Amino acid sequence: DDQEESIGDLWLGIDEDKDANDKGNENKADPGKKDEPLKVELALEIDENNLIEVTASMKELPHIRLAKTLSRGSADEKLLLSLEKVIQEANEKKYGYYIMMDLLERSLSAVRDINRVVSSDTGSVDEKRYKRANLKIQKARRMAAEGRDSKPMIYYAEDSLNNFGPAIPSATQKSIRKKIAHLEKMDEEGTYEENIKAIDDLDAELDKMGIVNNLMNLQKAGEFCEETDPSKAAEFFRAIDGMLMAFSDNNVEKAFELMEDIYPKAIDVIHVHEAKTDIIYKDITR
Repeated sequence: DDQEESIGDLWLGIDEDKDANDKGNENKADPGKKDEPLKVELALEIDENNLIEVTASMKELPHIRLAKTLSRGSADEKLLLSLEKVIQEANEKKYGYYIMMDLLERSLSAVRDINRVVSSDTGSVDEKRYKRANLKIQKARRMAAEGRDSKPMIYYAEDSLNNFGPAIPSATQKSIRKKIAHLEKMDEEGTYEENIKAIDDLDAELDKMGIVNNLMNLQKAGEFCEETDPSKAAEFFRAIDGMLMAFSDNNVEKAFELMEDIYPKAIDVIHVHEAKTDIIYKDITR
């Protein structure tokens, strides 16, 4: 934006008895050169966190220089730096795919709050929003470190309802939706302990889906293979269709035979994919 805002001061001092006299002596050595005011050169470098490194030096006396990092130092900036540290730690520790997916979603949620912590009109700090953003950051760090996640579980639950809803008892569907809504609320507002309990409650409800969890694993394996091995992906999708048809014909024995044949292959694919690590990138937004 076009608003100007002071972010700090940089003072560059000169020892006149030594440096200025040295400069004067240089000028005397050159009779055609008159004494001139010393000039200051500034170099600015800004990073993705809006931190500015200012380097000041004397043009005529380049050995006199000073560098300082300046920032607004406001509440939102402190939160962003804290979040950046969490992301950096996660990248260095090479967490798994689902943990990093969850951390990314939690980071975006925290940033949405951070962007509204400081009023653009008055500069005042919304303390309630600050505390909530800070809580989200601390939860994100601890959940990643302890290998817990909620966002992938929510996506899994929603996909189960959308893809295999008719195979899930209506009472279980209703309970799953209720626990999804509660978990989403705890992701936004709950303490770490409340968030973990909401995750465990949804996980326990998903266990009640029975064979649908097996079908979901087949679908997951098929989706993982779509780009790398299309023929294997098609094999998983055909198996799902075959089992659903067998169930609709009340041929449970055939459905389980198909499952027994294909399921170990699906688990192998899932293990390979879930063992992969991921990384979160950040950059300057222009």
